[in-house]
Amino acid sequence: MTRRTGIAQVELLVAAAAGLVLVGTALPAVQGLREKAARAACADNLRAVGAALHAYEAKHGKFPPRGFNTSDVGWATLLLPYAGEEAAYKKYRRDLPWRHPDNRAAVATRVAIYQCPSAVTDREAGGPWGDAGGKWSAACSDYAANGGILPAVIGPLYPPGTPRDGVFMPNVELKSADVTDGLSTTAAFFEVAGRPTRWNVGTNSGELVPGGAVKGPWAHTQNHIESRGHDPKTGTLAPGTCAVNCSNFDGVYAFHPTGANAVFCDGSVRHLGPNLNVAVLHAVSTFAVGEVLAVSDF
Repeated sequence: MTRRTGIAQVELLVAAAAGLVLVGTALPAVQGLREKAARAACADNLRAVGAALHAYEAKHGKFPPRGFNTSDVGWATLLLPYAGEEAAYKKYRRDLPWRHPDNRAAVATRVAIYQCPSAVTDREAGGPWGDAGGKWSAACSDYAANGGILPAVIGPLYPPGTPRDGVFMPNVELKSADVTDGLSTTAAFFEVAGRPTRWNVGTNSGELVPGGAVKGPWAHTQNHIESRGHDPKTGTLAPGTCAVNCSNFDGVYAFHPTGANAVFCDGSVRHLGPNLNVAVLHAVSTFAVGEVLAVSDF
Protein backbone atom coordinates (compact mmCIF):
# COMPACT_ATOMS: atom_id res chain seq x y z
CA MET A 1 0.00 0.00 0.00
CA THR A 2 2.82 2.39 0.87
CA ARG A 3 4.59 1.61 -2.40
CA ARG A 4 1.40 2.26 -4.41
CA THR A 5 0.92 5.60 -2.66
CA GLY A 6 4.45 6.58 -3.65
CA ILE A 7 3.73 5.70 -7.27
CA ALA A 8 0.50 7.66 -7.16
CA GLN A 9 2.35 10.70 -5.86
CA VAL A 10 4.89 10.42 -8.66
CA GLU A 11 2.09 10.12 -11.19
CA LEU A 12 0.43 13.21 -9.77
CA LEU A 13 3.68 15.15 -9.97
CA VAL A 14 4.20 14.05 -13.57
CA ALA A 15 0.63 15.02 -14.44
CA ALA A 16 1.05 18.40 -12.74
CA ALA A 17 4.28 19.04 -14.60
CA ALA A 18 2.63 18.09 -17.88
CA GLY A 19 -0.23 20.43 -17.05
CA LEU A 20 2.17 23.30 -16.43
CA VAL A 21 3.84 22.64 -19.75
CA LEU A 22 0.48 22.68 -21.49
CA VAL A 23 -0.52 25.91 -19.74
CA GLY A 24 2.82 27.49 -20.62
CA THR A 25 2.31 26.50 -24.23
CA ALA A 26 -1.33 27.54 -24.36
CA LEU A 27 -0.98 31.01 -22.82
CA PRO A 28 1.19 32.50 -25.58
CA ALA A 29 -1.14 30.96 -28.14
CA VAL A 30 -4.18 32.52 -26.45
CA GLN A 31 -2.42 35.87 -26.18
CA GLY A 32 -1.48 35.64 -29.84
CA LEU A 33 -5.08 34.96 -30.82
CA ARG A 34 -6.27 37.89 -28.71
CA GLU A 35 -3.80 40.26 -30.35
CA LYS A 36 -4.75 38.97 -33.79
CA ALA A 37 -8.40 39.71 -33.01
CA ALA A 38 -7.51 43.15 -31.59
CA ARG A 39 -5.47 44.00 -34.65
CA ALA A 40 -8.37 42.98 -36.91
CA ALA A 41 -10.80 45.07 -34.85
CA CYS A 42 -8.39 48.00 -35.02
CA ALA A 43 -8.26 47.67 -38.81
CA ASP A 44 -12.06 47.51 -38.91
CA ASN A 45 -12.24 50.78 -36.95
CA LEU A 46 -9.94 52.49 -39.42
CA ARG A 47 -11.91 51.02 -42.31
CA ALA A 48 -15.05 52.55 -40.81
CA VAL A 49 -13.28 55.91 -40.46
CA GLY A 50 -12.30 55.67 -44.12
CA ALA A 51 -15.90 54.89 -45.07
CA ALA A 52 -17.04 57.90 -43.03
CA LEU A 53 -14.57 60.06 -44.94
CA HIS A 54 -16.08 58.98 -48.26
CA ALA A 55 -19.61 59.44 -46.96
CA TYR A 56 -18.66 62.97 -45.90
CA GLU A 57 -17.25 63.69 -49.35
CA ALA A 58 -20.37 62.28 -51.00
CA LYS A 59 -22.48 64.70 -48.96
CA HIS A 60 -20.28 67.80 -49.12
CA GLY A 61 -18.31 67.27 -52.31
CA LYS A 62 -14.98 67.44 -50.45
CA PHE A 63 -13.02 66.03 -47.56
CA PRO A 64 -13.14 67.78 -44.19
CA PRO A 65 -10.13 69.92 -43.27
CA ARG A 66 -7.81 69.01 -40.45
CA GLY A 67 -9.71 71.68 -38.61
CA PHE A 68 -11.46 74.99 -39.04
CA ASN A 69 -9.57 77.73 -37.23
CA THR A 70 -12.64 79.92 -37.34
CA SER A 71 -14.80 77.49 -35.37
CA ASP A 72 -12.12 75.25 -33.83
CA VAL A 73 -13.85 72.09 -35.07
CA GLY A 74 -11.63 69.17 -36.09
CA TRP A 75 -11.91 66.38 -38.64
CA ALA A 76 -12.88 63.72 -36.09
CA THR A 77 -15.86 65.76 -34.94
CA LEU A 78 -17.01 66.38 -38.50
CA LEU A 79 -16.92 62.66 -39.31
CA LEU A 80 -18.92 61.53 -36.26
CA PRO A 81 -22.39 61.46 -37.90
CA TYR A 82 -20.98 59.54 -40.88
CA ALA A 83 -19.41 56.93 -38.61
CA GLY A 84 -22.56 55.99 -36.70
CA GLU A 85 -21.73 58.32 -33.81
CA GLU A 86 -24.69 60.67 -34.08
CA ALA A 87 -25.19 60.78 -30.31
CA ALA A 88 -21.67 62.08 -29.70
CA TYR A 89 -22.06 64.55 -32.55
CA LYS A 90 -25.29 65.95 -31.12
CA LYS A 91 -23.57 66.65 -27.80
CA TYR A 92 -21.04 68.87 -29.52
CA ARG A 93 -21.74 72.59 -30.02
CA ARG A 94 -20.01 73.41 -33.27
CA ASP A 95 -20.55 77.13 -32.80
CA LEU A 96 -18.14 76.98 -29.84
CA PRO A 97 -14.47 75.95 -29.62
CA TRP A 98 -13.86 72.31 -28.73
CA ARG A 99 -12.29 73.38 -25.41
CA HIS A 100 -15.26 75.54 -24.37
CA PRO A 101 -16.91 74.54 -21.05
CA ASP A 102 -20.16 73.78 -22.88
CA ASN A 103 -18.33 71.12 -24.90
CA ARG A 104 -16.79 69.34 -21.92
CA ALA A 105 -19.26 66.46 -21.93
CA ALA A 106 -18.91 66.01 -25.68
CA VAL A 107 -15.12 65.87 -25.87
CA ALA A 108 -14.92 63.66 -22.77
CA THR A 109 -17.05 61.07 -24.57
CA ARG A 110 -15.14 57.91 -25.44
CA VAL A 111 -15.67 57.20 -29.13
CA ALA A 112 -15.00 53.50 -29.67
CA ILE A 113 -14.35 53.86 -33.39
CA TYR A 114 -11.41 56.17 -32.63
CA GLN A 115 -9.71 53.72 -30.24
CA CYS A 116 -7.70 50.58 -30.96
CA PRO A 117 -8.43 47.53 -28.75
CA SER A 118 -4.70 46.78 -28.48
CA ALA A 119 -4.10 50.04 -26.62
CA VAL A 120 -5.11 50.90 -23.06
CA THR A 121 -8.72 52.03 -23.14
CA ASP A 122 -10.33 55.15 -21.75
CA ARG A 123 -7.23 57.35 -21.83
CA GLU A 124 -7.72 61.05 -21.28
CA ALA A 125 -5.67 64.18 -21.77
CA GLY A 126 -6.01 66.80 -19.06
CA GLY A 127 -6.50 70.55 -19.45
CA PRO A 128 -6.84 73.37 -18.73
CA TRP A 129 -7.11 74.82 -22.22
CA GLY A 130 -7.55 78.53 -22.88
CA ASP A 131 -11.12 79.47 -22.13
CA ALA A 132 -11.96 76.07 -20.65
CA GLY A 133 -12.57 77.53 -17.22
CA GLY A 134 -10.50 75.08 -15.19
CA LYS A 135 -8.96 71.62 -15.40
CA TRP A 136 -10.91 68.96 -17.24
CA SER A 137 -10.26 65.97 -19.47
CA ALA A 138 -10.77 64.98 -23.09
CA ALA A 139 -11.01 61.43 -24.44
CA CYS A 140 -8.10 60.41 -26.63
CA SER A 141 -7.85 58.83 -30.06
CA ASP A 142 -5.51 56.17 -31.41
CA TYR A 143 -5.85 57.49 -34.95
CA ALA A 144 -4.48 60.71 -36.41
CA ALA A 145 -4.89 62.50 -39.71
CA ASN A 146 -2.14 62.60 -42.31
CA GLY A 147 -0.70 66.11 -42.05
CA GLY A 148 2.12 65.64 -44.57
CA ILE A 149 5.88 65.75 -44.00
CA LEU A 150 7.64 67.74 -41.29
CA PRO A 151 9.20 70.87 -42.87
CA ALA A 152 12.64 70.14 -41.39
CA VAL A 153 12.65 66.72 -43.05
CA ILE A 154 11.46 67.52 -46.56
CA GLY A 155 14.33 69.93 -47.36
CA PRO A 156 17.16 67.38 -47.54
CA LEU A 157 15.00 64.77 -49.29
CA TYR A 158 13.13 66.63 -52.01
CA PRO A 159 13.88 69.40 -54.53
CA PRO A 160 13.20 72.99 -53.37
CA GLY A 161 9.56 73.93 -53.63
CA THR A 162 8.24 70.36 -53.29
CA PRO A 163 4.86 70.48 -51.53
CA ARG A 164 5.01 68.78 -48.14
CA ASP A 165 1.28 68.86 -47.41
CA GLY A 166 -0.82 65.87 -46.50
CA VAL A 167 -4.49 65.36 -47.26
CA PHE A 168 -5.52 67.17 -44.09
CA MET A 169 -4.52 70.81 -43.69
CA PRO A 170 -6.11 73.56 -41.59
CA ASN A 171 -8.96 75.31 -43.36
CA VAL A 172 -8.31 73.38 -46.61
CA GLU A 173 -10.90 71.01 -48.04
CA LEU A 174 -9.55 68.70 -50.74
CA LYS A 175 -11.45 66.47 -53.13
CA SER A 176 -10.56 62.96 -54.19
CA ALA A 177 -9.58 64.37 -57.58
CA ASP A 178 -6.92 66.52 -55.91
CA VAL A 179 -5.04 63.43 -54.71
CA THR A 180 -3.00 63.01 -57.89
CA ASP A 181 -0.45 60.69 -56.29
CA GLY A 182 -3.23 58.08 -56.19
CA LEU A 183 -5.95 57.38 -53.66
CA SER A 184 -4.64 53.88 -52.97
CA THR A 185 -1.11 55.08 -52.18
CA THR A 186 -1.91 58.23 -50.20
CA ALA A 187 -2.66 57.82 -46.50
CA ALA A 188 -5.70 59.41 -44.91
CA PHE A 189 -5.31 58.34 -41.27
CA PHE A 190 -2.54 56.57 -39.37
CA GLU A 191 -2.58 54.56 -36.19
CA VAL A 192 -0.87 56.64 -33.48
CA ALA A 193 -1.77 54.73 -30.34
CA GLY A 194 -1.21 55.27 -26.65
CA ARG A 195 -1.46 59.04 -26.43
CA PRO A 196 -1.25 61.20 -24.36
CA THR A 197 1.52 59.05 -22.80
CA ARG A 198 4.69 58.96 -24.85
CA TRP A 199 5.81 55.51 -25.98
CA ASN A 200 9.28 54.88 -27.40
CA VAL A 201 10.12 51.52 -29.01
CA GLY A 202 7.63 49.59 -26.88
CA THR A 203 8.48 51.37 -23.63
CA ASN A 204 6.29 53.72 -21.63
CA SER A 205 8.48 56.78 -21.11
CA GLY A 206 6.50 57.88 -18.09
CA GLU A 207 6.06 61.26 -19.74
CA LEU A 208 3.38 62.85 -21.84
CA VAL A 209 3.80 63.27 -25.56
CA PRO A 210 4.92 66.89 -26.06
CA GLY A 211 1.71 68.67 -26.87
CA GLY A 212 -0.18 65.54 -25.77
CA ALA A 213 -3.06 67.63 -24.53
CA VAL A 214 -3.25 68.98 -28.06
CA LYS A 215 -2.65 65.96 -30.27
CA GLY A 216 -4.13 63.27 -28.05
CA PRO A 217 -7.85 64.16 -27.90
CA TRP A 218 -10.01 63.11 -30.83
CA ALA A 219 -11.80 66.45 -30.78
CA HIS A 220 -8.72 68.64 -31.13
CA THR A 221 -8.02 70.33 -34.46
CA GLN A 222 -4.35 69.29 -34.16
CA ASN A 223 -5.03 65.55 -34.05
CA HIS A 224 -2.61 64.80 -36.89
CA ILE A 225 0.99 63.81 -37.49
CA GLU A 226 3.66 65.07 -39.87
CA SER A 227 5.93 62.32 -41.19
CA ARG A 228 9.47 62.59 -39.88
CA GLY A 229 11.03 59.24 -38.94
CA HIS A 230 12.62 58.46 -35.57
CA ASP A 231 15.75 56.94 -34.12
CA PRO A 232 15.21 53.15 -34.35
CA LYS A 233 16.88 52.43 -30.98
CA THR A 234 15.57 55.21 -28.77
CA GLY A 235 12.51 56.59 -30.56
CA THR A 236 13.90 60.09 -30.20
CA LEU A 237 13.11 62.78 -32.68
CA ALA A 238 13.87 63.03 -36.31
CA PRO A 239 14.99 62.94 -38.83
CA GLY A 240 15.49 59.21 -38.36
CA THR A 241 15.24 55.96 -40.26
CA CYS A 242 12.43 54.29 -38.31
CA ALA A 243 8.97 54.75 -39.80
CA VAL A 244 6.77 52.49 -37.66
CA ASN A 245 6.51 51.66 -33.94
CA CYS A 246 9.44 53.74 -32.69
CA SER A 247 7.52 56.66 -31.19
CA ASN A 248 3.97 57.93 -30.93
CA PHE A 249 5.28 61.50 -30.83
CA ASP A 250 4.36 62.49 -34.38
CA GLY A 251 4.99 58.93 -35.49
CA VAL A 252 3.06 55.91 -36.75
CA TYR A 253 2.75 53.74 -33.65
CA ALA A 254 0.77 50.75 -32.45
CA PHE A 255 0.86 47.97 -29.89
CA HIS A 256 0.78 45.30 -32.60
CA PRO A 257 4.13 43.46 -32.74
CA THR A 258 3.76 43.19 -36.51
CA GLY A 259 3.40 46.91 -37.26
CA ALA A 260 0.63 49.52 -37.39
CA ASN A 261 -2.50 50.12 -39.44
CA ALA A 262 -3.30 52.95 -41.81
CA VAL A 263 -6.34 53.71 -43.95
CA PHE A 264 -5.72 55.17 -47.38
CA CYS A 265 -7.75 57.65 -49.38
CA ASP A 266 -9.47 54.90 -51.35
CA GLY A 267 -10.76 53.41 -48.09
CA SER A 268 -8.37 50.45 -48.05
CA VAL A 269 -6.53 49.53 -44.86
CA ARG A 270 -2.91 48.43 -44.92
CA HIS A 271 -0.78 47.03 -42.15
CA LEU A 272 2.54 48.87 -42.25
CA GLY A 273 5.36 46.63 -41.06
CA PRO A 274 8.06 47.67 -38.58
CA ASN A 275 10.68 47.63 -41.34
CA LEU A 276 8.82 50.01 -43.64
CA ASN A 277 11.27 52.27 -45.44
CA VAL A 278 10.92 55.79 -44.08
CA ALA A 279 11.01 57.10 -47.67
CA VAL A 280 7.80 55.15 -48.32
CA LEU A 281 6.20 56.73 -45.26
CA HIS A 282 7.11 60.16 -46.59
CA ALA A 283 5.72 59.23 -50.01
CA VAL A 284 2.31 58.14 -48.68
CA SER A 285 2.18 61.30 -46.57
CA THR A 286 1.97 63.67 -49.57
CA PHE A 287 -0.83 63.78 -52.10
CA ALA A 288 0.54 65.62 -55.15
CA VAL A 289 4.30 65.13 -55.42
CA GLY A 290 4.34 62.41 -58.05
CA GLU A 291 5.96 59.47 -56.26
CA VAL A 292 5.13 56.09 -57.78
CA LEU A 293 4.63 53.28 -55.28
CA ALA A 294 4.02 49.57 -55.76
CA VAL A 295 2.30 47.09 -53.45
CA SER A 296 5.71 45.56 -52.79
CA ASP A 297 6.86 48.84 -51.21
CA PHE A 298 4.58 48.28 -48.20
